[in-house]
Amino acid sequence: MPRTGSWTVDDAFWARVELRIPPALSHAKGGRPRAADRQLLRAIVYILRTGLPSNAPPRRDGVSASTVHARFQEWERTGFFHTLWTAGLTEYPELRGMEWG
Repeated sequence: MPRTGSWTVDDAFWARVELRIPPALSHAKGGRPRAADRQLLRAIVYILRTGLPSNAPPRRDGVSASTVHARFQEWERTGFFHTLWTAGLTEYPELRGMEWG
């Protein structure tokens, strides 16, 4: 079986993650539209899995390094990544063959 990129956010993974994403912070004064959560998660996972510097998100995602960093920090403050980790540990028996490393 060919190995796919370990940084991909396929539909099955997104379906499990999407419900755990914290609500967006209010920007009552306006500004640019908020970048899509899936797009930002894909860039964050790519950086974490490939070991690239955080200022080098993949160009195909069309998001700036500062946007990726800001969303990472926002989600970290809300406990999103801890929630994902806990959910992964809970689901592990159901997802035989899950690669952690």
